[in-house]
Amino acid sequence: MNAASDYVVGVDLGGTNIVSLLITGKGKIIDKDTRSTLAKEGKEKVISQIVNSVKRILEESETKLGISSKSITGLGIGSPGPLSIRKGLIHLAPNLAGWTNVPLVDILRDELNLPIFLENDANAAALGEWWRGAGKDVDNLVLLTLGTGIGGGIIIQGEVLHGAWDTAAEIGHMIIHEGGLLCGCGKKGCLEAYASATGVIKRTLTAIREGKKSILADAVKNRWENITCELVYKAAEKGDSLSRWIVEETARYLG
Repeated sequence: MNAASDYVVGVDLGGTNIVSLLITGKGKIIDKDTRSTLAKEGKEKVISQIVNSVKRILEESETKLGISSKSITGLGIGSPGPLSIRKGLIHLAPNLAGWTNVPLVDILRDELNLPIFLENDANAAALGEWWRGAGKDVDNLVLLTLGTGIGGGIIIQGEVLHGAWDTAAEIGHMIIHEGGLLCGCGKKGCLEAYASATGVIKRTLTAIREGKKSILADAVKNRWENITCELVYKAAEKGDSLSRWIVEETARYLG
């Protein structure tokens, strides 16, 4: 890749949103597309969302930005796992229903006619921070991602630590409460079931159903499906006792 003249597309496949970026070889963002993952509608719908997002980036790069498709050298996709970067295979994505042993690289290569590279989303985030972000002046770093799920990425001497099964920093599924809350992976007591955005919302709703009082009732007008992690944190800042307890417990889980 020529840092001065080439471009790449990056895709973040999340449990809630898909974000596609067109960036230069020096890491400058040129274009961005964000859309809902629509995970509940199944694997085919999610893949369609990825393809449509990337196609929009590719089409507008040429029509609006004058960037030739020949200058776009490939596509990197950051995905929840566990996965195999060598096989381009997502073994399991707990927050994406029906995603078991999905050959995502082969599927996208056929649809988009580009070189495709798969990486764990947290590893990709760690590499990005090391390359152009908060970690650009260090050799080693550890990054945690908190969203629909929880992930981790480790950089040692400028290289991503993958481990034997590409799961070196998959901390979201370590057990913190044996026999505890059910996680999307099917196990009970995972860190992700407690401290991810999904876990925070579920724990908040459980407490409210058990009779705990909260200003969140007014914030969502008793439509509990509208509770978000952001609302919980804002309520905590305003002194809401339930929300503060949830936030403090979450911080304790994360260490």
